[in-house]
Amino acid sequence: MAHDLLLRPVCEATLVAFDIETTGLTPVADGIVEIAAVRWHAGREVAHFQTLVDPQRPISPGAMALHGITDEQVRGQPTVEKVLPGFLEFVRGSIALAHNAPFDLGFLWYEISKGLAAPDVPVLDTCALARERLRLGSHSLDSLVQHLGIASGQKHRALADARHCAAVFLTCARRVDGGLRAPIRDLLAPGREPPNLCDARPVSVPPECAVLRQAIESGVTIEIVYTDSAGRTSVRAIRPRSVGFFAGSMYVEAHCLLAGARRTFMVERIKRITTPAA
Repeated sequence: MAHDLLLRPVCEATLVAFDIETTGLTPVADGIVEIAAVRWHAGREVAHFQTLVDPQRPISPGAMALHGITDEQVRGQPTVEKVLPGFLEFVRGSIALAHNAPFDLGFLWYEISKGLAAPDVPVLDTCALARERLRLGSHSLDSLVQHLGIASGQKHRALADARHCAAVFLTCARRVDGGLRAPIRDLLAPGREPPNLCDARPVSVPPECAVLRQAIESGVTIEIVYTDSAGRTSVRAIRPRSVGFFAGSMYVEAHCLLAGARRTFMVERIKRITTPAA
């Protein structure tokens, strides 16, 4: 459905460019370690949001090499459950921007699906816009910052990348007829509707998983019979923390007593759920 905010001229719209840094590449298995956003209005930055996040799991070596955030830096920081409501309020009433938006949205939607109410905010992908409007050899954020001569902050940190994202968007806007006075919809490919933060699916635990719902609410340990992707079945004692949707499937995040660490289980692969005393 078309969004009325997209009819506003770029120069009159409230834009929020955001970026997240993570422990890895997959929303179900990995977590957010930093969220930042900058709010633009009338062509200038008017506010910003930035915080580190404790993902409660190790940061992968590849991710750490990319953004430079260490396990020590995030340990003891607020968790994503504490941080995300403030971020969602920051973007409310705006048009959001992200570079390679599907990556960021995957993590946000997974967390939002655990029970948060997301605002009605369309999300534009500046990587796709740059590909359509600038047609360069590479459309990575690093390449665009260098090619366009954008003042560079600390690479692959969320606040700097959010500001780079906003600068890329404004550059793309200046390339359309009317420039910054053109409606934002004129930047988009014909017939293409951007995704929305509120597209995240709400979570409802299936009725047969009443034990799972109760365990999450009360913090107790339960026992599951679980079949993994290789077809191996095991019995595990877990302490569920939350559930969320990703790519059409429901997952439960829990402390697994067998592994002694946080693990994620696909709910449809749980064959039986019981309490240890049952």
